[in-house]
Formats: sequence, C-alpha cells, structure tokens
Amino acid sequence: MATKKSDGDLKPRSATGLLKKDHKKVSALFSKWEESEDDTERATLMQQAILELKVHTALEEELFYPEVRKALEEDAELLDEAEEEHHVAKVLIEEIEEIGLEGDGAHAKFQVLAENVRHHIKEEEGEMFPKIEDEDFNAELVDQLMERKQALMSEVGEEMGMPLPSEGDAARPLGRA
Repeated sequence: MATKKSDGDLKPRSATGLLKKDHKKVSALFSKWEESEDDTERATLMQQAILELKVHTALEEELFYPEVRKALEEDAELLDEAEEEHHVAKVLIEEIEEIGLEGDGAHAKFQVLAENVRHHIKEEEGEMFPKIEDEDFNAELVDQLMERKQALMSEVGEEMGMPLPSEGDAARPLGRA
C-alpha cells in the first residue's frame, strides 16, 4: 500500500491510500478528544482536527472529487452526497470557530461534527473508494495531492494561528515532514 521515501516516511501508492491515512488521523483525534477530560487538551485536539478537516475537504473538492466524478458518471449521487456532507462539516466548523473552542455549545457541535465525519468516512471507504481503486487517476494523483496538502497545511495553519510543528514532533499533522 505504500512505498518508502528517502526521508523514512511512507508514501501512499494511491490517492485513496493518502485519504484513508487522513481519515485514520482525524478519527484518532476525535477519539482522543472524547477520552480526554482536560479542557486544554480537548481544545488543542479540536483545533488539530479542524485543521485536518479543512485541509482534507479542500484536497478532495479541488483534486479528488473532480476525477472521481469523471470516472463514476453513473454514480453522481454518491459524489453529490459526499459534497453535501462536506458542506455540513464546514458549517459546523464555522459555527465552532465563531463561538470559540470553549464557547457555549462548542463541544456539542464538535461531537456532532465527529459523528458526521465518521459517517462520511464509512461511506467513502465502503462505497466510493472500492469503485475507483483500479482507476488510473488513483495512482497518478498522489504526488499532486501530497504537494497541495503540504501547501494547505501551511496556509490553513497560518490562518488558524497554529504554529507549524517542528520536525520529529509526534503531534504534527499528516503531510508535514
């Protein structure tokens, strides 16, 4: 599923492999948030998850979904639903950011966000990804996705006021070396 890169990181062989890695990362952040009882840690986990989600949705919408839509013309409804799920996530993120990570209702909204994203992941990985595993673009898009992800992590992280992690930081977002 992955090839070795010179810096020791594993490079996914497919777009779906990269996106699954993102799914695993954000799912882990949601789980850690649910398990934590420390308000400061929970706020940090919320911020990290929001960063990951903003970058991931942009990658899918800008690069991945257009290719999937071409390949799965007969399944346009599947893509339409995925895009609507992104819309719901963006609305929840915007509302959380408006009230603040510790604002009234932020944790309830974040829990709903986690539930919606988990549903989205289940559908993508269970319905969409299997239909495109053998498509040429799936392997060809990896480098473009990785390059765009790195740029988005910097841009969105800066917009959110999040310092970029240093090399070797165990909590660094995916895509940062």
